[in-house]
Amino acid sequence: MRIRCNCGGKAVVLTSEQVTDKLRQGRAECEECGQTFKFNVHFEEQIKPPRDENIVKLIDMIRALSPEQSKATLEQLKMGMAQQNRKTADSPNVPTPHGPISN
Repeated sequence: MRIRCNCGGKAVVLTSEQVTDKLRQGRAECEECGQTFKFNVHFEEQIKPPRDENIVKLIDMIRALSPEQSKATLEQLKMGMAQQNRKTADSPNVPTPHGPISN
């Protein structure tokens, strides 16, 4: 993460302190104009739950199904994973959250 001054210059973080589990406060100094200022960084909201949480939710949903529905759902998941694995193996690029990485 980069901190910018209101003049547009890059700022260097001088101090930083975790105030709460969702708030960090700090002081920075601009390399361009020399101004020092305070900044706050806070956790706004969760966009995507951690993977483990998703897996737990999926397992709970499958357990709530009838045995027949559960078996059919698990078969569909296996087929989907197999297709995804084939796509990954066939692709020269490895997908990442930031786009593909070429070999």
